Amino acid sequence: MTTLKKSRSRAGPAPLWALCLAFSILVLLHAHFTPIFEAPDEVWHYAYVRWLALGQGLPALDNDASGAHQEVAQPPLYYLVASAISRPLSDTELSALMQHNPGFGFQAPGTSADNKNMLIHDESTAWAWTGSAGAIRATRVTSWLFGLIAVLATWALGYEVTGSRRWALVTAALVAFQPQFVLISSVISNDSAAAALATVALWLATRSLNRRPTPLSALLAGGVAGLAILTKVSLLPIAALLGAALIWGAWQGDDSSRPTARPARIALTAGGYIVTTAVVGGWWYLRNALQFGDPLAMMSHTDTPWGRDAPATLAQLLADVPLLARSFWGAYGWGHVLWPDAIYLLLWGFALPLLAVAIVRLGRDWAVTFRDLGLQRHPLRALRSAAPPPLPAGLAFLWLIGIAAALIVWMRQVEAPHGRLLFPALGAWALLLTLGLREVTRTRPRLGQSVTVSFLGLCAILSTLAPGVRIAATFAPPRRTTPAEVIRACDHPMDLRYDGKAALLCAEVVPERVRPGDSVAVRACWEGLAPMERDYTVFVHVIGPESSRVMERYTYPGLGRYPTSLWQPGEAFCDTYVGDIETWAPAPHP
Repeated sequence: MTTLKKSRSRAGPAPLWALCLAFSILVLLHAHFTPIFEAPDEVWHYAYVRWLALGQGLPALDNDASGAHQEVAQPPLYYLVASAISRPLSDTELSALMQHNPGFGFQAPGTSADNKNMLIHDESTAWAWTGSAGAIRATRVTSWLFGLIAVLATWALGYEVTGSRRWALVTAALVAFQPQFVLISSVISNDSAAAALATVALWLATRSLNRRPTPLSALLAGGVAGLAILTKVSLLPIAALLGAALIWGAWQGDDSSRPTARPARIALTAGGYIVTTAVVGGWWYLRNALQFGDPLAMMSHTDTPWGRDAPATLAQLLADVPLLARSFWGAYGWGHVLWPDAIYLLLWGFALPLLAVAIVRLGRDWAVTFRDLGLQRHPLRALRSAAPPPLPAGLAFLWLIGIAAALIVWMRQVEAPHGRLLFPALGAWALLLTLGLREVTRTRPRLGQSVTVSFLGLCAILSTLAPGVRIAATFAPPRRTTPAEVIRACDHPMDLRYDGKAALLCAEVVPERVRPGDSVAVRACWEGLAPMERDYTVFVHVIGPESSRVMERYTYPGLGRYPTSLWQPGEAFCDTYVGDIETWAPAPHP
């Protein structure tokens, strides 16, 4: 059997370790500035972890005793690892941190930091690393560990396919600086584990195409496949893909002198792989089938408020594409803290052309391969004796298409336009982008270098800015100042007092004239006069004819981030409440 000849660059490992360090710092910053449970499904992921950490066993699929809600449908590998970290930690005062924000879910326009927080966060615990908040942040380390594995596995995949340490580093950097992946690696979520195990499996599959697997490597691959399917149900196909690659590798080579060697080798490879995969990961599916009659645990997802009564139509799926496209690159908080649209257009403007270049080149390589095979007298022998150069890249492309197709099928059943659900194919995505960059660099070196630096630079900048510019700016309470400073900056000062506890110092409306359907902003500045134990709601009403409410808003002060129980006497701050005038409002009206 002949293996692919590769030009091995001599660069040392230092750049890779530097990349891992940069990734770790970014993850740490995201973990610090993201308040507890202000990440997708983190509260339910943590409930699963603590259920295991307290020795309760696997959560049942037919009740919510664990509090993990639909996450009980997730295979347990990530949670078992996280529970080992979480077990010695105490979160006895967790209930005190679980004050709900009643305004959560308000669809604020644009990137406005308006009620994006699910919980009320006291500044003393919002970014703390002690107590229950510290226990949750320590548990987040699990995601960083898997994220680091994903970066390293992506480097190995890039090196296996390109034979270049430089392009392997680019491939790994496309994962390490992917803004949404950095976030997911900083919070409690099994998506980083899914990306890690899928990429390791894909790397092993490409190795099997380039060099004949041994019985020991088949057992190792079976162990990885078992761990993969024990991480997320969507990784079941990677087990089949890895198995097919192993069988292909065992089939290759010329065994004309020993006719019985190939069948025995294939049987030993396939048998060892299948048995190991089943033992390591298959037991969870068997348990679900025997106890609940649902091996894939789908009922825990579909029996939720976001499960669809009927499969989504094409129009409904297309309506979800913009959010899917944004959340793939960066959607913070519960997925509704976003960058300006221009950022996403720029990112896709880099990625899609590179992906197209890689696919076109891959298609040309396959065309040449099939042409050469057609000239052979025995094409199957020729195909068997040497793996085609585009085969490893084709495997990555197949995995990416498969995950995308699976997500579409899933979105037909459940409202889930979440880009992170594509992360099992993140390594394959990065590899294809690298192949596109390499092709552009090969034909136009200066352009290729510029695009590589610009694309990676943009991703790195966004990942660096996100903790402060998007996360902290969204969840931090409003800036407090003195009443005198507020009054000096106000065009319409007033002194309206509420039971001696709060004072309205300023109220302004912009614009002063609006039409039905227009947005109106009410700026109000408050002062705390005395401590308050209760949390009061601010309401803003725009009154039309016959006392009709043509616009109304209800929110805790600070746009959900600074309830009155946290106010300090003598401090002042300003809010801007935005709402839309009802389209049915009579106009004109004085």
